[in-house]
Amino acid sequence: YYLDNVDPEWIRSLLEDINLETAAVNVVSKSGMTAETLSNFLVVQQAMEDAGVNWTDRTWVTTGERGNLRDLADRGDLPSLKVPDGVPGRFSVLSTVGLAAAALQGHDIDAIVEGAAAAEADLEPSLFESPAYAYGAVAYALDTRGAGINVMMPYAESLETFAEWYA
Repeated sequence: YYLDNVDPEWIRSLLEDINLETAAVNVVSKSGMTAETLSNFLVVQQAMEDAGVNWTDRTWVTTGERGNLRDLADRGDLPSLKVPDGVPGRFSVLSTVGLAAAALQGHDIDAIVEGAAAAEADLEPSLFESPAYAYGAVAYALDTRGAGINVMMPYAESLETFAEWYA
């Protein structure tokens, strides 16, 4: 489960469906200052305390070297992973941000990283042969001309999370 919004009704409902005694919590904020992340964690922390669960035994932090979240991790002696410098949020899935959770769920993270490296190696150096490069070049060119908004409107329910990622 990913608490990616601060809707109290949705969070309350979600927490009622989770066995907090067996849940692991990974609090992720590159800056360590993201208000929504910190406030959601405080709600989860309180829910765990109310359920008699020692949240410090079930929580790890993934963040930068400074910030409120780093301070919390240090004060609580929580295990932590560093978010690598220069990795934008949506691409952080192939860093400590995504790979730790994937490993915890039993995924083969070596295979994931190898697959990503193979995909990168397969990219053609030509804009005419690589849709990824072509899209990036067009988006950049349009942005420099003041057209910096991209819209994704999938009409298939199965693409909903892809559209959210894209946004």
